[in-house]
Amino acid sequence: MACLHLMRRTMMSILGVATLLVDRRVRFSPDIIGHYNKELVIVERDARSSLFVGLDPNRLSLARMGKRGEGIIGGEENLDRLKTAGHIRADAAMALSFWKNPEKIPSAWNKEEGGVYFDGDIFFRPSNGYRFVLCLRPIKKPDGSKCHWTLEFHWLGGDWFYRPPSVVIDVLAEEAAIILVPV
Repeated sequence: MACLHLMRRTMMSILGVATLLVDRRVRFSPDIIGHYNKELVIVERDARSSLFVGLDPNRLSLARMGKRGEGIIGGEENLDRLKTAGHIRADAAMALSFWKNPEKIPSAWNKEEGGVYFDGDIFFRPSNGYRFVLCLRPIKKPDGSKCHWTLEFHWLGGDWFYRPPSVVIDVLAEEAAIILVPV
């Protein structure tokens, strides 16, 4: 672990302040968002996203899986389309890193009133069988200026009345991410 910590500090000094480090030392705990989320468990994961320990936030992409003219898309359908497209879906650890470091959130995300989605980890609530993904959403003041960001769960079972943007990692841009390679 000390070697990983040193590696993270070295990467930050090389890449500058634009790099968001993703803490992979502890598992994401749903109750950090609220005690009523304690029973949520991760049941599905895009394992590729867990290889990333650092990101240049401005090099991430927002993928919209809703088709033009399609007013409603189901959450599960949105997830299926992301998988079919082959996107590396940003996970809960990345969402938490942005939440804890709001100054690293790309300014373009401020325009997404419904928030941006982190579909790399799928959460399940055993008591009702519902599945969820994380959403990082800007909360605005009455005058329209951004106040703060909130991290919340969004139910996949409902209809989504807009084309929600999902945070995905552009693997073609090598400088976009730092990948932890096991040795």
